[in-house]
This record gives sequence, structure tokens and C-alpha cells, in this order.
Amino acid sequence: GWWKIMPELAEHHTVYAVDLPGLGDSTGSPTGYDKATLARYVHTLIAEQLGIDDANVVGHDFGAAVAYQYATQFPTDTARLGYLDLPLPGPGVDAPTYRSMSWH
Repeated sequence: GWWKIMPELAEHHTVYAVDLPGLGDSTGSPTGYDKATLARYVHTLIAEQLGIDDANVVGHDFGAAVAYQYATQFPTDTARLGYLDLPLPGPGVDAPTYRSMSWH
């Protein structure tokens, strides 16, 4: 999916597509595969290795959960957050309702 729109985004932005460890072809070794740990893993790449401290972070599905955690854990390094296909749990969203919105 992202590969189809990345050329258009790249016309006005620097674009990186992160292959999350455990979900694609990446051989990275984070300390865990939960969304909070993967957010820290992505932050190491974006902020520490690339030196980007004002990232526009966008994610889809599980990547959206990681992006949301990224923005929560590193608000001063996040300029904007965009997410697709992520029901956010909270008041009024109980577990059965949340499960009905998830395909995995």
C-alpha cells in the first residue's frame, strides 16, 4: 500500500517507510514486539540515527498503533500524527466492541 503513494508524498516531503521487525523482511532485534517497544525502536531510527526531531509520523493498522505510541512517548519529536484503521480504546469502547473492529 504505502509504496503506491510514497512517490507523491516524496514530491514535498522526505519519506521513510519503516519495515517493523517481526512484521516484514526486517532483521532488527528489538527487546520486544509490542507497540510501545516498537515505537522506541522506530524513535531510535528516526531521531537518533537520522537526526529528525520533528517527524510527521503516519501509520496504518498495527503500524498506526506504533505511530500513536511514538507520538505519546516522544511528543516533542513528533510534529504531526496521522493514523488509519486504528480504533483507539478508551471510555465507551469495551473489549467486545474493539474486537469487532479488528480483523486480526
